[in-house]
Amino acid sequence: MLPNHRLRAAAVVATAAGLLLGLTTTPAAAETTAGIATPSCCVSETIALGADVYALDQTPPGEGTEAATLLRIDPSTNTITGSVSMLNGPPSGNALDVSSMAAAAGSIWVVAYFENEVLRVDPNKMTVSAAISVGRSPSSIVSDGHSLWVALNNDRSVIRIDPASNRVVQTVHVGSKDTSDSPWQLAYDGSQLLASLPNSGRVVRIDPASGRVHYDNVGFDAAACAHLLPAPGGYWLDDTECAAQYYRWDAHRGRISVTLDPTSDVRHDWGAVVANNALYTGEFECDDNGCYQGHLVKRDLTTGAEITQQDVGIEAFLPHFAAGSFWAADFDISTLNRVANF
Repeated sequence: MLPNHRLRAAAVVATAAGLLLGLTTTPAAAETTAGIATPSCCVSETIALGADVYALDQTPPGEGTEAATLLRIDPSTNTITGSVSMLNGPPSGNALDVSSMAAAAGSIWVVAYFENEVLRVDPNKMTVSAAISVGRSPSSIVSDGHSLWVALNNDRSVIRIDPASNRVVQTVHVGSKDTSDSPWQLAYDGSQLLASLPNSGRVVRIDPASGRVHYDNVGFDAAACAHLLPAPGGYWLDDTECAAQYYRWDAHRGRISVTLDPTSDVRHDWGAVVANNALYTGEFECDDNGCYQGHLVKRDLTTGAEITQQDVGIEAFLPHFAAGSFWAADFDISTLNRVANF
C-alpha cells in the first residue's frame, strides 16, 4: 500500500524541473552559509551523528532509475567525506519520503521498503553492516534513545529493534481490522511514539514501555501524508507531500486547532521541522519563467504565525535541523543548502 501522495511528490519535482529549463536567474544566497553539491537531485533527509552530518540523496520519482545514496558530510568543511549506495533500492520505494532514516547506537539506520528490511550502516566505514528483516513494507524509523522503532506500512504494526542484537524484539499492532489501515510515518516526542494512519484519518499514540495504544481522530486531510512534528501540547502534521497544509493537533482539546496554508499563486511549500521552540517551513516562489527564490520561514509553534524568514537558494525543500544548522534541498541544481541557525 503506497499512499497516493507519491503522485504529488513526483509532480512537484517534475514541475520545478520543467519551469527551470529556461531559468537564468542566479540563486539568492545571502543567507545560505554553504551550498553542497550532491550526486543526485534530491536530499530528503539530514541527521547528525557524532561530529558528522548524514544526508539521504535520492533520484526523483518516476524516472525509472530510482536509487538512494547515503552521504557523510563534515560540517567543519561542508564537504562530502564518504558515501554508500543503498543497494536494496530507494529507502521507501519510489518517492521522497521523510522519516526513512535514524541515528542510534553509533549507526545510521535506513528503511528499505520493498525489501522488507532495515539497513544498518557503519558510519566510519560507510558500509551496510546488517540487513534486518522486519516485516512488510517498513516506511518510517525513529529512535527513542535506546531502541529503533519501525512502521510497517502493510502489516498494521509498529515494531521495535534491539540494536544490540539487530533483532525485532517487540511488535505493537495498530489500526483496525481493515488491512489498509496501517501506519505510515513515525515520530517520538520524548515519552510516546506517534504514528500516522492515513486510511483512517488518525494518529496512534504508543506507550513504548507497555505497548498500549490510543488514537487521535485528526481527520483524513491531516493524516493523508502526515509527517509528524512533536510540539508542546500536541504535534504538527505536515501534509505538504499531498497538499499545501500544516495542521496543529491540540492534545488538551483533542482537536485540530490550526490549519496553516502559506501558499499563494507564486508561493509553494514542501516540508517543515520543529527547532528552537518554533516551526520552520520550507517554501519557494515560482512564476511562468521558473522558480527563483527559496525561503525558510520561522513560525510560532502554537499558532503558525510567521515570525521571520531567511532566503535560501532557489528552493527550500524538506528542511531539517542538524549540527546546529538548518539543511534544505535545492532539487533543480542538486544542492543541499546549509543555513545558519536563526
